[in-house]
Amino acid sequence: MQRTIYLLSLIVVLSLPVSAPAGEDVHSLMAKIQEKYKHLEAADASYTRDVITRSMSMMGMQTSGDLATGKLFFQFPHFIRMEQQTPTHEILVSDGDVLLWYVPAKKTLYKYPAEKFGKELTVLRDLFRGLDKAEKQFHIALLEPAKDRSFQLKLTPDPPWEQVDYLVISFSRSLDIQGLEIHNLLGSITRFTIEGLKAAGPFKKDFFKLHVPDDVKVIEEN
Repeated sequence: MQRTIYLLSLIVVLSLPVSAPAGEDVHSLMAKIQEKYKHLEAADASYTRDVITRSMSMMGMQTSGDLATGKLFFQFPHFIRMEQQTPTHEILVSDGDVLLWYVPAKKTLYKYPAEKFGKELTVLRDLFRGLDKAEKQFHIALLEPAKDRSFQLKLTPDPPWEQVDYLVISFSRSLDIQGLEIHNLLGSITRFTIEGLKAAGPFKKDFFKLHVPDDVKVIEEN
């Protein structure tokens, strides 16, 4: 019963409209984002991932036509799981220290230190808690509202990241999370569109571990 009441209360909070006038400054907007998401302990959502190369961007192309879709799961404080469904089945999980990427079709598991290779995922994870630490890690600017009047925040890493130039996070007028764009130093953009974010869980910790067959090849990257 308590879990049901908890989930219902979070759903109500996530669906409440948030007033954010055109003259909103970054600090007050960040405060409203943090207030809306600070109690979100676990969540799931559908995502679409697209990559736009520099040449495509220069030609004004908005999509590569090579989309990946799937589900993502988050649990405070540092767990995230992404299950890609199309075009190929892949699973990526992180516990904040290690990032595991499993490609069943190749019978291969890649293992990375999260600090070096999972910073973008960390932003995605922190996004579901209202970006409470972002102002200590990024220079944040409020971009001009889009045509649909959504909000966009530009996050420039401070200190700089090795490959990423800056990030752009989109919110609806009611501050629902819409997506994350990762702009790298070579001019390409990796874009995640987030849909149907809702309170979920709590998930068992085993959910954020990978159990793979014995014949899977493990490749460790440093």
